[in-house]
Amino acid sequence: VSDWSSDVCSSDLEALLQNSSLTVPEVASIAKKGTLPQPLVTVIVANGGWLASGEVRRALLSNPRVNGVQLDRVLRATPKTELKQIAQMSPYRSQVRMAAKKMLSD
Repeated sequence: VSDWSSDVCSSDLEALLQNSSLTVPEVASIAKKGTLPQPLVTVIVANGGWLASGEVRRALLSNPRVNGVQLDRVLRATPKTELKQIAQMSPYRSQVRMAAKKMLSD
């Protein structure tokens, strides 16, 4: 998927996220945008179907706007084996790695 989402304004992204025919790769492309407005991050994180996709979870975890309750929700949707990898992978922010480690120890 090309990063077409970089050329789309936030109101258009909001409309796209309400489109039921949006594919998982398209959602992941939107989710990884570091400039994605917080309300749209919330829309993606709140969708259990999208969180079931590893591609979308990884995109969200790489987005610096995903933190706090949203980060916890993404990590809770992540299988334990994947959490172990996240806790040790340097491409993820330290906040993400620390939250994954904490979740593993709980």
